Amino acid sequence: MNGHQLVRKILNGGGDVIAKNLRKILVLFVLGFFPVWGVKGLIGFPERNGDVSGTIALAANSGDETIQGLNDVCADYFLIGTAVSERDFSGSRLELLKQHFNLVTAENAMKPEYAYDRSGENFDFVEEDELVAKIEKEGLALHGHVLVWHQQTNERLFKDENGNYLSEEEAVANLRRHIRTAIEHYGDRVISWDVVNEAIMDNPPNPSDCRASLRLTSWLRTIGPDYVEIAFRTAKEVLKENGWDHIKLYYNDYNEDYQGKAEAIYQMVKELNEKYAAENDGELLIDGIGMQGHYNLNTDPENVRLSLEKFASLGVEIGVTELDVTAGSDGNLSEEDAQRQAQLYAQLFAIYKENAEHISRVTFWGMDDGSSWRSDQNPFYSRPILNRNSPFMQLSILIVF
Repeated sequence: MNGHQLVRKILNGGGDVIAKNLRKILVLFVLGFFPVWGVKGLIGFPERNGDVSGTIALAANSGDETIQGLNDVCADYFLIGTAVSERDFSGSRLELLKQHFNLVTAENAMKPEYAYDRSGENFDFVEEDELVAKIEKEGLALHGHVLVWHQQTNERLFKDENGNYLSEEEAVANLRRHIRTAIEHYGDRVISWDVVNEAIMDNPPNPSDCRASLRLTSWLRTIGPDYVEIAFRTAKEVLKENGWDHIKLYYNDYNEDYQGKAEAIYQMVKELNEKYAAENDGELLIDGIGMQGHYNLNTDPENVRLSLEKFASLGVEIGVTELDVTAGSDGNLSEEDAQRQAQLYAQLFAIYKENAEHISRVTFWGMDDGSSWRSDQNPFYSRPILNRNSPFMQLSILIVF
């Protein structure tokens, strides 16, 4: 069986192909443009510019292979990112980070809850600045996550000290103050921001009515449906005032492969951008849509494609912002599910490659199962099945240890 035959068999859910070779595998690279340099092949590798959409390349571990970083092999297509925290900037984790990624998102540090001291009254960016300094030192691009969210948020932004909701006027003032202060504090150290996160309900009854499709959050309770527009307009104002027009503003959400939710997101971005463009010589208010990409083995990649193409038709850029694919449970993963997981990663990256002109970045939400928020469900297949003494290996695009 040659390389292309193996690829086709894997992409078609091919039986025991991986199982037979599992103990030989060091790396599973997904996509035809992921070459592995210096490897004496388990299979043949196609040319970079050939017709290889969805190709999976399997490399045997002979002990002296040099694996090209994912950020390098994707350089002609999109940035490759991961979620980080302080622990990722020392030792082997830092080596891993520098080898494969050129962009990072703070997993938690830049969320609204952490921008304040314990009283909730005063801004405090000390810990965030320490993390950003380390990111800058390593020469990594930084995506800002997140300005407005209903979770991990300082409740004093929309509630008083007794837990009562503030007036609309007070909540708007707090919203604008938070956005303005955060953006001005980080300045052009970020390349983009998630301005609003997860504002659309999962199953909107009428997706064509985006305002009625908003999730019932404290922001919606206090301000009403206009809070999304207020947030983006405030962010845009700050960028213009400071000459930071190169910083992109994103709306970010999960379950974006659900077509009803995708339609509501589409209608919201379309409405806000058309309104702003009419007032500002065609300029967009929302520059991009973040597709989080928290998937599982039941995810239909064609739904991902449909949503991506729908969003791209708005003329905005797309970010794959929090990618992981869960399989198994309680830390257990069968060989069958491992194959299905690898197949889905391959299908997703084939879609990303085909639509690379619209995609700014593909960011994984973590570097390994052990540090993932979904660790019990093996999102990156990083279990020590190959060699318990090897700190980092790669399988299904990400690192295995």
